[in-house]
Amino acid sequence: MSVTAVLLMPCLILAGGLAVDGAQQARARRQAHTVAAQASRAGCDEVSAARLAGRPADGRARARQVAAAASPQGATIASTVSMEPDLLTVSVSVTRATIVLSAIGLDSVRGQASASCRLVPR
Repeated sequence: MSVTAVLLMPCLILAGGLAVDGAQQARARRQAHTVAAQASRAGCDEVSAARLAGRPADGRARARQVAAAASPQGATIASTVSMEPDLLTVSVSVTRATIVLSAIGLDSVRGQASASCRLVPR
């Protein structure tokens, strides 16, 4: 093996690791966005239905329930839900383990997203 090949091999392995684990981070971000959107929609649907029936409602519990139920395989999820008078916001963080870069000490990647829905009286 030549000296050039020996010197380039770690660079090629690192580049491959960045590609594979970069895809893991993109997957985590996509999953966070999906969960946040689903949870905010579920919370707003609950509030809308209750308001149509003339009952007071708070969609935070439903949004938390939907976010907690979504558990992508191989990932951990953390979420927060906040509600202002007419705005429900869900923030989600998805953490996934790295595949290649754990060899150099980078054990996980994280994707974050938030979604809001506004309740508009009609």
